[in-house]
Amino acid sequence: MEKQNFLALIDKFLAGKADPVEQQMIENYLASFQNEDIQHQNDRAERIQAILQKVLDEGRMEEKAPRRLVSFRRALPYAAALIVALGTGWWLLQRNNTPTVTTPVLAQVEIKPGGNGAILELENGESVSLDSTSHSNIQLNQHGAQAIAGNGMLRYDGTAQHGQAGFNKVTTPKGMQFKLQLPDGTVVHLNAASSIRFPTTFDNNERRVQVTGEAFFKVTNDAAKPFVVSTRYQQEIKVLGTEFNINAYDDEPFVRTTLISGKVMVQHQATTQSSVILQPGQEAQNGGSTIVVQKDVDIEQSTAWLNNMFTFNKADIKTVMRQIGRWYNVDVVFDKDIHTSFSGSLYRSGNINDLLDAIAYSSNLSYSWEGRTLHLQPSEQ
Repeated sequence: MEKQNFLALIDKFLAGKADPVEQQMIENYLASFQNEDIQHQNDRAERIQAILQKVLDEGRMEEKAPRRLVSFRRALPYAAALIVALGTGWWLLQRNNTPTVTTPVLAQVEIKPGGNGAILELENGESVSLDSTSHSNIQLNQHGAQAIAGNGMLRYDGTAQHGQAGFNKVTTPKGMQFKLQLPDGTVVHLNAASSIRFPTTFDNNERRVQVTGEAFFKVTNDAAKPFVVSTRYQQEIKVLGTEFNINAYDDEPFVRTTLISGKVMVQHQATTQSSVILQPGQEAQNGGSTIVVQKDVDIEQSTAWLNNMFTFNKADIKTVMRQIGRWYNVDVVFDKDIHTSFSGSLYRSGNINDLLDAIAYSSNLSYSWEGRTLHLQPSEQ
């Protein structure tokens, strides 16, 4: 949607004449809009009107004086949300009218968003490629245990007599995600560049798995067999039946355990003295030596990847680019030291250059490509 049409849509919304689809477009836009000038207003209707009126006034000032780009940008500190609500047309229009000097593109290859796929490593060392189109029964061991691959998911048969359990490992490369159902019925979603190691049957008095990267768990309740997840920093998460997200990438400063529902205990494997109990809406952050609990965290932000979204709230730009790099399978290089943050929601299925245009515009950056290597630097204005 071009800027003139967008301003007309705001006019229509404020006059109470927007149809349900148009109302939803505005609601999507407002969802991640955080303007400090109007945060003191508690009434939602007044806040919405203040936001839209400011955008409308500043946008029309922009039309009269198109070179006053900085003023309009102050009115839209989180304008990347337009990617979600309105598409990329207006952003591209703004970029084309902006006297920003961007480093030329150098031999960029076609870069597509991630998809569904993983590698299954069996006990005997055999590797099986999994994708959204594969349909097969996979023989796991000599005792007849099987897993079924189909419709972008791997399901283990929890009713078969498996005999002595072997260990399998499912790994997603950069640019891939995958879902599996463990022998006890627990469902696991693996994000890009992640892995889970688990037994083909849970015969002991606990259900223990090991995770790297990021995974979301919906654990089947079994009071007699607690579910235990091991991560780096010798961290353990013990649950009975619950939903939670683990972010344990090696290049992130913390292992983050975010509880959606139920109750979990997070502790170091070597000692129980630093254990914490999480309630829904809380997050444990483990930096290797201590575990800190953050209350009232943004669950939608932690689990946005499950809904095919990137969602950021004043996130450091390096954090933002680590997520984008994993999903699009690109390397990111900061040519100069950059200290800036980004807020907004972006589709993970979008064209990577459209995402980068929104981030660069909002954070005053420029970028260039060299093969699959993305170079970022402060914008020269």
